[in-house]
Amino acid sequence: MLLGRLKKPIVVVIFLIMPLTLNQYGAPEAAGSKEKWHLLTSSNRFSQPASAISYLTCHFKYRNWQANENKSLAFTRVELYRDGTYLNGTYTNINGDLTYGPIASPCNVVCWIYTRTEASRVTVLDYFTQLSYSEATPPIEIPTGQNVTFNHSFSDAGQGFTVFSFDSGLSRGWHYIYNETESDITEAVAEYPYDVGGRARYDPDTQHIYLPTNTYNYTDTILHEYGHYAMHFVFNWYWPPNSSIPIYNVTGCTNPYLAWTEGWAYYFPLAVKNSGSFNGWWDNYEFENNSWATPCWNDSDTVIGRVTGALFDLYDSQKDAPPWNYDSPITGGFNRTWQIMKDVPSNFASFWVRWNGTYYSHPKNDSDPYNQTDWTNTLLSIFQNSIDYRGQGDVEVDGVVDGSDNCIVAWRFGSWEGPPPSPRWDYLSDLNHDCVIDGADLAIVAQHFGESCDC
Repeated sequence: MLLGRLKKPIVVVIFLIMPLTLNQYGAPEAAGSKEKWHLLTSSNRFSQPASAISYLTCHFKYRNWQANENKSLAFTRVELYRDGTYLNGTYTNINGDLTYGPIASPCNVVCWIYTRTEASRVTVLDYFTQLSYSEATPPIEIPTGQNVTFNHSFSDAGQGFTVFSFDSGLSRGWHYIYNETESDITEAVAEYPYDVGGRARYDPDTQHIYLPTNTYNYTDTILHEYGHYAMHFVFNWYWPPNSSIPIYNVTGCTNPYLAWTEGWAYYFPLAVKNSGSFNGWWDNYEFENNSWATPCWNDSDTVIGRVTGALFDLYDSQKDAPPWNYDSPITGGFNRTWQIMKDVPSNFASFWVRWNGTYYSHPKNDSDPYNQTDWTNTLLSIFQNSIDYRGQGDVEVDGVVDGSDNCIVAWRFGSWEGPPPSPRWDYLSDLNHDCVIDGADLAIVAQHFGESCDC
């Protein structure tokens, strides 16, 4: 009998299961990621026939409480459980989609979502529990050998996903920097709702962002605090001195370090949305179309709002409105400013020194990618915001003090700032900023006559 059985043909069937690529994030996975991927356990990998292999495709939305509508749940951690046993962890793409498989079916799958992106680029914690916000789907029935498409919208009862989201939260800030500069800002953690102290803040010591209850409604405030984190991250955790004062005046004089760190943080949401208006939880400001002697605004690079306006004028291509318009659009947008940030300037003056040394040859050459015209336009955009980094006596901002500068001051001699201003008044000719163009300004030109200005 045994010999007779052995004479029968032996058929061996081998099933080769190819794992599906799961990373649909759109950005390279950070080095050293601790995520562990488990497609199928060894016990069920070959125990099911080919007809019992299925794939699950999901489209997830969440209730965005700021917009008061359902939005696609982009770049979000999803954990899958098969009949109560952990199956895998993956992430939605920018459209809130994910595809997972192969799955041994029939089975029920539950998906849990968390306020965390891949490689912890952004995480939002519930301040009281110190855990990510989370929600689960109902059980998803996957019949034998059938692929399933599943759509679901989560309630976001605690507003944590609204604070976290690509639409109105921290993920929007991360994605903007990555998309514009290819810089991957990781490990940003926000705690919400944090109602101790009453204001949103970033703490350089803990490296956490703290957001009070109502900040889910104000993307500019969320991105302002994320801007602080991004600066601290790219500075390799250096923080300029005297730049963490809890209460400050945006339009008044502070100190150059506070003006720089806060000016950058106010600028960041403006760049993200390409608008000069800041609409925050505690404060609202219009940073576009300001110039010298704007009512209730102080002048110089010790003023937070002036630094914000200067950074925005270096970013945008739209000229400011008259009457005192000196803004001349430059090219490069956010990325050009970001590259200078990597040199760790501690105030706006050192930012300009690094900008000048990075983008311009010395002496300047019009054949360079960023030439004399760009240098002039940059200085004028900064000057528009009452920050004067010109060479002494260089009225025209052309890099040399000559007879033309002398003639301009002479023609405007005796004019005053006002109010009302003299018909011949111009801030560029008031070289010592004493509100009148007189002999002192002519003396400055004479003193520096013939000099080249490399600033």
